[in-house]
Amino acid sequence: MLPQDTLIQIMDTIILVTVLLINIEFFTQKKLYSSEGLLNWQILKYHRNSYHNSFTRSITSFILKKKIAYFNFLSICVCTLLLSGFINSSLVISLLKASLLIILFLIYFRSPYGQDGADQAIMILLIASIFISAFNKPHITKLILWFLTMQICLSYFTAGYFKLISKDWRNGEHLKGILFTEIYGNVHMALNFNKTTFKILSIVVIGFEVLFPLILIMPNSYVIIFLAIGFTFHLANAFIMGLNTFLLSFSAFYPAVLYCLY
Repeated sequence: MLPQDTLIQIMDTIILVTVLLINIEFFTQKKLYSSEGLLNWQILKYHRNSYHNSFTRSITSFILKKKIAYFNFLSICVCTLLLSGFINSSLVISLLKASLLIILFLIYFRSPYGQDGADQAIMILLIASIFISAFNKPHITKLILWFLTMQICLSYFTAGYFKLISKDWRNGEHLKGILFTEIYGNVHMALNFNKTTFKILSIVVIGFEVLFPLILIMPNSYVIIFLAIGFTFHLANAFIMGLNTFLLSFSAFYPAVLYCLY
């Protein structure tokens, strides 16, 4: 097994690359968030009115009516600085990671649409990474890595369970429907698959997700097999459905799993 420090470094690298990619994607879509864009703050602020009092609303409006590209550019710079490895101070690293967390929160708060499990996962990972850097104690790091291991098991099992109890997921109809959508779809693939193929693929996905927590009691060799299947699953989704942040964010949990179970 790789040393704890090496696994933490791998995990941190994946987290920072994911945050970097998220901000680059937002930055390239900045026209959507401009005053003429569909997701400009003058429209989106009404979505948040029911959740905040007048004081909080005035503060958030003052911050978030600014161009979202400023936040993205700042986050890109911070990610690049952390990935460069030039900073050795745990305190400075923790503060920079905290700034990334705040920026991500503001971005997601400003535009609540289109968020998915990958966005939630990266927030959890970033918070965990901040605590690891801030405390910098092996026993605390071990507890956090175990938390992340249990979190990924829960994430997979929950997703698999709700697919399992859905008839349309079990018979492949939901998977077929997803592939026909404009955002996550692949019409060419959907047209070339028959009903049986969709059903088999759905069962395989459900089986993997529901059974993933068994790695907690399986021999080491099976842990590697499950992680390899998971990486292949997310890699396929990245190519077929464009879910590239899922590949990175969920893979960032794997070093924690390796440390705890391998």
